[in-house]
Amino acid sequence: MFSPIQKKKSEEGVSLLLAFLVFTTMLSIAVGISVITLREFQISAGASYSYRAIYAADAGGEQMLYIFYNVTSSPTSTSGTVDGATYSATSTDTSLPTDNIADFIRSTGSYRGVKRKVEIGL
Repeated sequence: MFSPIQKKKSEEGVSLLLAFLVFTTMLSIAVGISVITLREFQISAGASYSYRAIYAADAGGEQMLYIFYNVTSSPTSTSGTVDGATYSATSTDTSLPTDNIADFIRSTGSYRGVKRKVEIGL
């Protein structure tokens, strides 16, 4: 018949050590994947913030253009909010004071600490 396998004293605990090494390796891989995934989420959020900031800057430039062409006064700045983002637009007039139109409109949009600028030449 079969005889039971005799274990040597030096082989005790080898399977426990092997299981521990496999578990540690798997845990390290899981932590690495989690760190990469978290970093990718942060990058995606930053891109979304950048889009909102640039759209806000564009809205500020459009607001200044509307004021220039539809309102009799010629303001040098305007500001406001759009969809949670803020914008601030200023005009620079380097031509004759009688033309009532700025040469450049510079608009800055910001959203959650991200700032983007737009310059519109007239």
